[in-house]
Amino acid sequence: IRYWYSAGKISFVTAILVVGTLIGAYALLVCERDYSTELWSIKNTTWFTLFTLLLCGYNDMFPESGYGQWVLMVVMLFGVLVLSLAIEVIFGLMSLDEHEQNAVDWITEYEGKEGQKRAATNYLAYWWRYAAFAGETPRQVNMLPEEYQEKKTELYRNAVMHFNEMRRRASDLANMQTAIQDSTAEDLTQAAEYLEEVQSYIDGGVGVAQMSAETEDQLSTIEERQREILLKLEELSAASA
Repeated sequence: IRYWYSAGKISFVTAILVVGTLIGAYALLVCERDYSTELWSIKNTTWFTLFTLLLCGYNDMFPESGYGQWVLMVVMLFGVLVLSLAIEVIFGLMSLDEHEQNAVDWITEYEGKEGQKRAATNYLAYWWRYAAFAGETPRQVNMLPEEYQEKKTELYRNAVMHFNEMRRRASDLANMQTAIQDSTAEDLTQAAEYLEEVQSYIDGGVGVAQMSAETEDQLSTIEERQREILLKLEELSAASA
């Protein structure tokens, strides 16, 4: 069952919904057809079972026999299971896989860097305009003192605003890089643990009489490469700190 569910989740949920509806409708029809033939027709019983699986009522129907009520309870419990699987399938379709998440992270990082560049450019532009403007007098720029002060304040305010935006962008990028490094370190640690398990498995002689020299060289190369990557990550972490 787990294999069928993993192979095609949507098809599996649809199949068990259809099969459960048919089986439940037949069982209810057998239990209730002697009480009301018109009410518990094939059509009404099928729709009632389907809506019950979806935890809804239909046509004010309710089984009168004790067996029918037990069947209805089983149908409702089965409906809870089907809805739980359906919700899991929907959330799985909405979530991103590894490649899509990497693409989103790359786009987010790219937009962050571009935003940081724009903020830095605007900050420098407004700051130089403010510095040049502050070196003049109101008479030199043909402005009243009040207009001159207002213009200078506006340039300074814009420069500070873009400086804060630049700092915020830089902080977001630093946090993103830290998260990426932590995720990479966790993956490498997990890979190292798996490698140790494989090494102990081979050294124990379970299923393998003797490990070849080629396999030993490959494992040594992998271990050396992992150590180099971990050292590089530690240097990057120390530099960012």
